[in-house]
Amino acid sequence: MAKKKSSLMFTYIGVIRKADDVETIILDEIMRKFQSGKRYLRERIFEGKSRKEAVDMAKPLFINNSRYMRDAFLEAEASISSQKELLPTYIQQNQLKVAALNEQITKLTNSKKKNKEGKIKYKHSK
Repeated sequence: MAKKKSSLMFTYIGVIRKADDVETIILDEIMRKFQSGKRYLRERIFEGKSRKEAVDMAKPLFINNSRYMRDAFLEAEASISSQKELLPTYIQQNQLKVAALNEQITKLTNSKKKNKEGKIKYKHSK
């Protein structure tokens, strides 16, 4: 089996100034397809597909460019891993909110305010 030649990959970062309507439409279309490809690849990750399989499935649907689809796959993986890392923080924040609401409910039940039943029902609905 022949060895695969190593190829250099260049990325040029630029700024678009005074783009006409056609260029703006083309750029918007590429960005829309990239984001759609990223969402599609995230779902393929959840299904347990490998990167190669998922990219091969996404290329004909969105952008027929391996590099764009690989980048979309990597961004989808990164967003999933970041959500997993932040999950304990979200749980802790929600537990604090629940504790604060319970404290407000107990204060309302012990108070002598009028219409406290309506307020307690409102707090329970949150």
